[in-house]
Amino acid sequence: MSKLKVGIYLFPHMTMMDAYAPLQMFSFVDAFETFTFAKTDEAFPSDAGALMTPQYGFDDCPEIDVLVMPGGGNTLAQMKDPEVIDFIREAGEKARYVTSVCTGTLILAEAGLLDGYEAATHWAYRDVLES
Repeated sequence: MSKLKVGIYLFPHMTMMDAYAPLQMFSFVDAFETFTFAKTDEAFPSDAGALMTPQYGFDDCPEIDVLVMPGGGNTLAQMKDPEVIDFIREAGEKARYVTSVCTGTLILAEAGLLDGYEAATHWAYRDVLES
C-alpha cells in the first residue's frame, strides 16, 4: 500500500508550531510521507524570526493527499496572493483530506475549500471566518 502524502504549507511570518507540530506527529506514522512546501523553496522567517526552509516550491511540489494549512497572526498576505490561493485551491480539491491549524482556516476559506463545511478558527478571528 502506498503512503499518503501529507503536504504542510509554510509561509512567511507564520507560527512555526502550527506547521512543525503536525509535521512531527505525522512523521511518526509509517503510513504517511510528510513534507513541507511553500510558494518557493527559499528560506523565510517565521513569526518568531527563525528561518523556515520548505522542501518544495509550487513548481515541484508532489501531489498532496492530506493538505495541512497552518496559521499565524496575520494570514492576509497569503489570502490576497492569487498564486497562493489558486495553488491551495487546486491542491485541496485533489486531496483526500484538508485540515488546518488555528487561522489557517482563513486561507482555506479564501480558497473556497470550506464552502459547505463547518469550520473553527482562533476565537479572535471567528467573525472574519464567518464573513
